[in-house]
Amino acid sequence: MLHLLAGNFSDLTPKPGHHHKKKDIINKLSKKMESLFNLKYIIGSVLYSLIGIVILVISFWVIEKITPENLWKEIIVNHNKALAIIAAAFIIAIAIIIASAIHG
Repeated sequence: MLHLLAGNFSDLTPKPGHHHKKKDIINKLSKKMESLFNLKYIIGSVLYSLIGIVILVISFWVIEKITPENLWKEIIVNHNKALAIIAAAFIIAIAIIIASAIHG
């Protein structure tokens, strides 16, 4: 992202013998800002994040169903710290896999 912010703005500075109008400078700046904050990339990131969260919740639900005990009850009611650590490691691992798949 930093390389985008350090873009080439030399075309905005007036050259000797040539004066830019305010409109030209504003138009060029707005085009640079538009390319920096492109809406389709923001929407794509939000959409992929939501998909990742849904996959994470579904995978936790699957683990909940295939374990012999009620995972949520064991962690919350019985305060099983070992099971909480294993569940946290599982969630972190799935989150890393999802982030890697989204990032490419």
